[in-house]
Amino acid sequence: MAERIWFVIAAAGASTRFGGATPKPWFRIGGRSLLEHALRALSEAPGVAGGVVVTAPGDRRFRRLRPTARRGIVAVAGGPTRALSVLNGLRALVTAEPQDWVLVHDAARPCLPRRDLLGLIAECRRDEVGGLLALP
Repeated sequence: MAERIWFVIAAAGASTRFGGATPKPWFRIGGRSLLEHALRALSEAPGVAGGVVVTAPGDRRFRRLRPTARRGIVAVAGGPTRALSVLNGLRALVTAEPQDWVLVHDAARPCLPRRDLLGLIAECRRDEVGGLLALP
């Protein structure tokens, strides 16, 4: 079976440094929440089979997104730390196979250039371990 690509988007943080009544993943820019921008970038990449959004426990806003924004994506509750939240997301990828790749992304980082994402995917496919997309 060919490798597939999945994603986990961490959106469970308390946004304490961001401040305000709305947690950062749900802050709206250009008519969409930051989470929706991140979802769009990842779900539209070639080869992406689906993903998981990790939200704060009890946060039901993901269900209110347009159905097209949620297609092929499940939501799970996060844990008390970012690492445990991502682990919850990884555990929810029950259909992922050992040869598949998982992209982990932060919902509060919506400006993901397509060329950078595609470059990361291409580089990771040539590596046994994976990679990290970062800019100085």
